[in-house]
Amino acid sequence: MERRDELDDRVQAAAEEMEEDLREMEHHSEEVGGDIDEARSDWERKQDDPSVPGAEPEDEEQAGGEVAGDWEGEGPAADEGGQ
Repeated sequence: MERRDELDDRVQAAAEEMEEDLREMEHHSEEVGGDIDEARSDWERKQDDPSVPGAEPEDEEQAGGEVAGDWEGEGPAADEGGQ
């Protein structure tokens, strides 16, 4: 029985260690989630501020609206390139 008690103690210790690891990971996950929310808010604020270069929201018209070409050698870029 002594061996079984020892095994039970080791299993219990491992379970407690895993539970502590889980709590620690959940805490870090919450911190990362907060950092992501903060960064997203900051980026959105910068997109609304015209004095921040390069942060304006990109819409399709601003970006040119169409893809320059594809891998088949079609589209405006391929036409310009003589393909």
